[in-house]
Amino acid sequence: MTMRDLQRTLAIRFPGLSRLGMVRGVSRLTPAEKAMAIEAMLLLTGLRAALLVLPFRKIAVHFGQLISPGVDDALPEEACGQGHERSALLIGSIVSRVARQLFFEASCLPQALTARCMLTRRGIRSVLHFGVCKTEDHGLKAHAWLDSHRVNVVGAQTAEQFIEIGRLI
Repeated sequence: MTMRDLQRTLAIRFPGLSRLGMVRGVSRLTPAEKAMAIEAMLLLTGLRAALLVLPFRKIAVHFGQLISPGVDDALPEEACGQGHERSALLIGSIVSRVARQLFFEASCLPQALTARCMLTRRGIRSVLHFGVCKTEDHGLKAHAWLDSHRVNVVGAQTAEQFIEIGRLI
């Protein structure tokens, strides 16, 4: 039985399995990337649950100090090496991929918090940005994105349309 046959069989018998990303693409990941994907899945799930139950201010205290956007929070350049850039990009990619495959919506905030946790565990500093913009119906839309040493980790693709209102350093 080939891998493709196995994927088809599992998708027919367990339709939700491929949605969770358990079948598709796993064989292409290295063992370290598989471990990161599992870490990302657990963190996304836990943080999403925490955000549903707890006020954000109680969660935010565990992720750093909230500062205004005008305050200089530049990360020291000596802490940024080629390995840190690669790790930040890899973590961002894995968090985004896992978030798309989960059975619940993992919006920008759980993704940014997850990536921040994963970077911190690896000794890589990052800045979590919060922004808002007006919607077409004159409401407000919020967004969170994460960068590390000028590397866009998660959420930065749409960040330019938001006005930054705070940062966690």
